[in-house]
Amino acid sequence: EFKTFAGVRNDIKPERFNSSDLQAAINIELDESGKPARRLGTTMIEDVYALHSGWANDEMCLMVRNGTLQRMFENGTFHDYGVAIAGKRVRYTRQGNDVFFSDGVQSGIISSTDGYRRWGIEVPAAPTTSIIPGDLPSGTYLITTTYVRGDGKEGGASQMLSVGLGPNSGLNFELSPATDLSIIERRIYISEVNGELPLLWATLPVSDVLCAITAVPAERTIPVRTLNCGPAPAGQLVGTYNGRTYVAENNYLWYSDPYEFELFRLASNFIGFTSPVRTFAPVYDGIFVGSDDATVFLSGSDPKDFKVVEVAPYGTVFGTEQPV
Repeated sequence: EFKTFAGVRNDIKPERFNSSDLQAAINIELDESGKPARRLGTTMIEDVYALHSGWANDEMCLMVRNGTLQRMFENGTFHDYGVAIAGKRVRYTRQGNDVFFSDGVQSGIISSTDGYRRWGIEVPAAPTTSIIPGDLPSGTYLITTTYVRGDGKEGGASQMLSVGLGPNSGLNFELSPATDLSIIERRIYISEVNGELPLLWATLPVSDVLCAITAVPAERTIPVRTLNCGPAPAGQLVGTYNGRTYVAENNYLWYSDPYEFELFRLASNFIGFTSPVRTFAPVYDGIFVGSDDATVFLSGSDPKDFKVVEVAPYGTVFGTEQPV
């Protein structure tokens, strides 16, 4: 029984070794007590396909393998999500069971339970309307529509239309078909006559592309809440902080609505920098952001109230932040 080792010895011949002497120690380290252990390192498990953009947490390991986004399991097998990656590098961030990713060309979500889906729901085109006989009150109506995914999430609203009706009139809608197969419903929002906020008037299967409304529904109390919203942009960096997802696209850091990780208001919810954003490192009271020419700390919890504090008058190297 060998309880301790003194290390590799080369000053005498092996036949004169003591029990604590080693002749060879390949990939072995000895601690202070002389206990041997395998040296930390790597083991090749595949050398057939080109791999890059690896990421892992306690549950999933993702990477780009042979040009597509894939998951590697503990037994060394792979699952291909069929997502072709055109960008040079994929960046990831996790929120709950979802891993959000972007390669600068496209963005998406890998769920540990449901697989791949788009990061955000497509925004429908504005409907085409025509006037038909009906009993809607005369006046002006504001109209918009949205798509609803199978998990109940509602996407951004289409461009709002203003339609004027005379007496004894109704509205006929021609609606655009959805391209995303995960969308199951569409919602039509119409304001009160001469009103300023569209309310939910009708919910239809997404397969219905024609709809006629000739009377005011009995209940119309739910206002549209996704005006000016849309899917996440594709960017070179992604991150999460204090109930929002963030995407860096060139010189801009976009952020989602609070706890609505797939709704982005691109016209208003962004922070601009003088050069492209290279690193994103959130901590408990803010975010360290490095661009090409400066490193700053965004202090606070709400991006609309961030205080920008310069940390260094020089930038950072892309992808060198240390996750905590």
